[in-house]
Amino acid sequence: MIVARALEPAFVLFTRELAAHLIGTPRECIGLPGLAVYVEARLKSNPVFDYDAFVQRLPAAKDKLRFWTPSLCDANSDAIDFIITLGGDGTVLYAAWLFQHTQVPPVIPFHLGSLGFLTVFSITDVRSVLERVIGCSSDGVRVNMRMRLSCTVPLVQSPFSIAAAAAATAASTATCSNHGRISSPVPLFHADPPEVFSQSPPLVPFMLPSSSLDHHQQHQHHQQHQHQHQHQQSAASAAPATLGRRPPSRVGSEVHMYHERDNGGSRLDPGDDRASSSSAAASATAGSGTAAHDAASAPTAGSIGGIGGLYASADPALSLGSAVPEDTFQILNDLVVDRGPSAYMSQLELFVDDKHLTTVQSDGLVISTPTGSTAYSLSAGGSLVHPDVPSILMTPICAHSLSFRPMLLPDSIELKVQVPLDSRNTAWASFDGRHRIELRQGDYISVTMSRWPMPSVCMEDQSSDWFESLRRCLHWNERTRQRPLDASSLDTASAAMAGGDLPLEDVAARLFRL
Repeated sequence: MIVARALEPAFVLFTRELAAHLIGTPRECIGLPGLAVYVEARLKSNPVFDYDAFVQRLPAAKDKLRFWTPSLCDANSDAIDFIITLGGDGTVLYAAWLFQHTQVPPVIPFHLGSLGFLTVFSITDVRSVLERVIGCSSDGVRVNMRMRLSCTVPLVQSPFSIAAAAAATAASTATCSNHGRISSPVPLFHADPPEVFSQSPPLVPFMLPSSSLDHHQQHQHHQQHQHQHQHQQSAASAAPATLGRRPPSRVGSEVHMYHERDNGGSRLDPGDDRASSSSAAASATAGSGTAAHDAASAPTAGSIGGIGGLYASADPALSLGSAVPEDTFQILNDLVVDRGPSAYMSQLELFVDDKHLTTVQSDGLVISTPTGSTAYSLSAGGSLVHPDVPSILMTPICAHSLSFRPMLLPDSIELKVQVPLDSRNTAWASFDGRHRIELRQGDYISVTMSRWPMPSVCMEDQSSDWFESLRRCLHWNERTRQRPLDASSLDTASAAMAGGDLPLEDVAARLFRL
């Protein structure tokens, strides 16, 4: 499989020639013909690649030249023995991103980019490198198993949203009169007001004060008169309107998440498969407004003391409701959670194995692998970490506290980053620099070590390649060497000056050996 940088003419032409070489060169060491090669599906219609002329030139390509798509990579990874990348580090990251739910095949990275921490092979040595890897020549190659992180983005249901969902479900089944106008106001909560948190007692589940409930009822009653048509549509739909996000829409190989909010909060698309489980959860607590609130406030078994249920804490802003996993991403470099377009600094809660570690007040947080320690984390002041060190690197971005320093954590932990319920603004998360999503109050991301690392073929070995990349890309610790003290230069210069007066320039040259 060949993964090239962009569809630039030079890369397209080289991909065509490389594919012809792999298809037409027999594997003499094992007595087999050339390889079957996968190239990107867009190349079949690319005029520079010229598929028809390629098949006429090499008839074997009609059966052995195949085309990959992101869905094929994720579903049929067993059909791919190794990957050749032509580009920079971004091309290697993209190749690993294609395999989100399966093992990444070994990657042979050729350097055709700008920096090249991960691309250790020169394109001028492509023939000899391929002979080492697939031609059974020399002593073979070493493979570096680069750790990846598994990031799960759940759909959080706080006690407030559960009560609102139950009320919405009850409203959808209630009898409507007066041209769709609901006869009694339904308390649908827009957000969890910060003033409610200060009235909640410590170490107990959330209890909604009656005064705040009356305020929401009055506010919602006013909203109902302004949005009669929206409530009529809600009554006609059996799906609750307050539980989560719309399903992701896929554009090419990218996945984009959209949030849609109405007066009742965020909304699930009725066509989403996840709506069925959320609807069942809301229907189980449906009934009168009081019954729904009691069901949401009552503690459940196993809900105290962990992020999976209600987090027992003296600060209710750290509490989390039940969650339904929404999507999981395997990343090779880093997860970045930042403040996004907001002018406020971000406020994040950090949990390690369901225990509150600290509150992060900064421009953001970088959670990286050892491979990603030379990327954004390094720019934010993080340490360099050898790829063979099994660890998770946590680096704050412009932390408000000067004592908040980067930290190395063992790869066996589960790390959770949450936007607290009392946060002034939302946060934004990106995974390996792509798939940027918004995290609202109460949302969190769970980070663990992935079960699928990325095998990267080494030029020499793991350590030699890494240290050489530091010298080549970062010019790590390069400086002019300090000159030694040399007592013999005085004797040499004195003897040379004994013959008479010399110009000042010659004296300097002889004394300092310039």
